Amino acid sequence: MAIVRKSLNEARFEARVDLDRLQNTTKADIRRQMIEDGENPDDVSARFEPSIKSLRMMLGIEQESFSRLIQVPLATLAEWEEGRAEIDPATRLLIKLIAKDPSAIVRMLIELAIADPMIVSN
Repeated sequence: MAIVRKSLNEARFEARVDLDRLQNTTKADIRRQMIEDGENPDDVSARFEPSIKSLRMMLGIEQESFSRLIQVPLATLAEWEEGRAEIDPATRLLIKLIAKDPSAIVRMLIELAIADPMIVSN
């Protein structure tokens, strides 16, 4: 395979990004595009998605305990934390809920596990 050498100007010329359009995009343009995509531009919480690892560490919970708490295999949690696998939508929502109100959601998850010991039998 041949190595192709290009100057910075040659590389910029071939770029597929319309830099003028990008630089001239206003907040109003972004807002309009979000609305067209079905998003609520005023909902800041929808754009915040905590890292599953940072959330677990903030709670001070070991990987094994956290995997039981959210009912996923330890190996799956490790893959999510290392970025090797995509978090499924249901767990992504659970993570957002935990981040929004950690004490209430974790307490509810623990109560569910106590009420039904089969939940944590993985």
